[in-house]
Amino acid sequence: MQLDMHYYGTYAMARAAGLRPAVCKTAATASQFVDDNAAKSHIEFQDGGRIDAQATAHHVADVIANRDPEDQRQIWVPFHFLPGNEGDSFSEIEQVVAPILAYPAKKADRIKKWRNEAKNGGIGPKVFEIPLYDTQKWMKQSADLNSSENSVVALRSHLYRFYQAASIHRHFVLRELLPDNKLIVA
Repeated sequence: MQLDMHYYGTYAMARAAGLRPAVCKTAATASQFVDDNAAKSHIEFQDGGRIDAQATAHHVADVIANRDPEDQRQIWVPFHFLPGNEGDSFSEIEQVVAPILAYPAKKADRIKKWRNEAKNGGIGPKVFEIPLYDTQKWMKQSADLNSSENSVVALRSHLYRFYQAASIHRHFVLRELLPDNKLIVA
């Protein structure tokens, strides 16, 4: 998936499900940030605290990293390829979003399609706006946190919550979900 589905599609589906705009924006940003978070990094605090952040993606052009078996296990498997065909059906909204998902256009035009459908009432029971994706929002949080004196401020940031959720997700997929389905990869 790309930006048009990770961010705009996720936001639209969340709004159609009745979630508040702020919650939708956080969920959609986290969905897209999985692909934007392509570097292992850490945030150092002046009080000695530290956040170690593992990458959740590699860019397609990074051929060497994409071929590394360890990165395939730690990045591609838990964040990009999961067993499917389980859970509740999304048949109620499927007819609404199917034309958007099948729209044959470049990324910018697919994004415009998501935003126009939402604005014109074509997704879900209410008319709503999908805010533009801010590519630097969470990267800026990282820079701001890096200069913080007190590591406790990180607990209130979306970026910290993303890293926390990614760590839990990686562990769940690799240590529980896949083994429960007779797949051992890490």
